[in-house]
Amino acid sequence: MTISNSFPLLVGIFFSLIISGCGRNVNINKYYDIDTTEKSITVPPGSSLLIGAFKKSLSTNGWKMSVYRGPEVEESAKGLS
Repeated sequence: MTISNSFPLLVGIFFSLIISGCGRNVNINKYYDIDTTEKSITVPPGSSLLIGAFKKSLSTNGWKMSVYRGPEVEESAKGLS
């Protein structure tokens, strides 16, 4: 069986998995209502791939963005003076 012959089979299996996952009962916890008037969001650093387009879209729609660069890490060498 070549790749071109098995492609429809792979696509069928892929969509079967997607459709079977859609019927699951999902439990969502809602902690508070989302304030739609407060347009602020935390975004990852960088602008590669879709992140740049996403940030540009948010900016043109009036969103305030804060960039999360990750946790601060402090390195030290123990036992050395």
